[in-house]
Amino acid sequence: APAFGTARHQGRQYLQNDRTGWFVGQAHATIRNRTTGRPDGAQRAFRTGETIMAVNAIPYADASSMAQNPNAPQPGRLDRPDGPPLAYVRMAGSPGSPTVMFCGGFLSDMSGTKATFLQDLCAEHGLGYLRFDYSGHGQSGGRFEDGTIGLWLSDTLAVLDRLTDGPVIVVGSSMGAWIAAHTALQRRARIGGLVLLAPAIDFTEDVIWARLDGKHRAELGREGRLTFPSAYSDRPDVITRALIEEGRKHLLLAKPIALDLPVRVLHGMRDVDIPWRQSLRLMDRLTDADARLTLVKDAEHRLQRPQDLAILAEMVLGLRADASAHQPAATATAEEHGQDGAEETQDARQEQ
Repeated sequence: APAFGTARHQGRQYLQNDRTGWFVGQAHATIRNRTTGRPDGAQRAFRTGETIMAVNAIPYADASSMAQNPNAPQPGRLDRPDGPPLAYVRMAGSPGSPTVMFCGGFLSDMSGTKATFLQDLCAEHGLGYLRFDYSGHGQSGGRFEDGTIGLWLSDTLAVLDRLTDGPVIVVGSSMGAWIAAHTALQRRARIGGLVLLAPAIDFTEDVIWARLDGKHRAELGREGRLTFPSAYSDRPDVITRALIEEGRKHLLLAKPIALDLPVRVLHGMRDVDIPWRQSLRLMDRLTDADARLTLVKDAEHRLQRPQDLAILAEMVLGLRADASAHQPAATATAEEHGQDGAEETQDARQEQ
């Protein structure tokens, strides 16, 4: 196998451009080549810790083959009478298989690296998949500045209730991990497992508010908003007073968290946005016996390097059996919760 640096460079090409390069299909399994046309069986390798994993390279399926596949990802829009429309992409899985639902992070959207990687992973393994944009994010309607944790949670519940059935594995990234945890607490019968990536649980209080000095706190109280340069976008990050104050209603880490399902947590120890010790606090609060934390010493907040995605794949695929064995209370769960989701959305809007 070639040197680690070559494989890492090829993985980085994919992360920077969705049309070229290589991506990891599964830990110890496959990397697909989208455009270079290398023959099956070409070898690449990458390092995780002290281990070198060799993986096979196979050509990525073209658009025409996807169009002929009835289970190909289908974009859509969830219209709601009391809220902005939510954009989503949904893909059916094999009969009896669980659905993986991805909850993105603060100011992220469903076209990101982890969201599209999971779609390819689920397609390869016959799992259903759903990714979506919160209101005020990506292709969904609404203004970002009107958003709060409660509002984005109600978006998530509406998508879960109306667009999925059967057991669901929820993957939450950064802020999405906080929302995923609340989703599991409010829809216990539907959730077969959680994968939490760099979980930003309670980040509005423990990270944003805690890092504001007296001057910025006074400005936020006076003006109702603050803007900061973003490390990930040309647009500044906007922090509103409503985000902080409403977020206090959803804090989790001050008391035990009983999710009663398998939980997998992945965090990088070079994460400067959400300190990895937040995940230690989370593990301390979880009452679930089947909860596992993986720390990657050289990983940062995004967790989108090939070796990080390989761990993500291993976690998701490792929860398949548990999720498949998880039987929701009834197949009509989505319809039963439809009105609840609408009421939760309205409540969140009235609280702003």
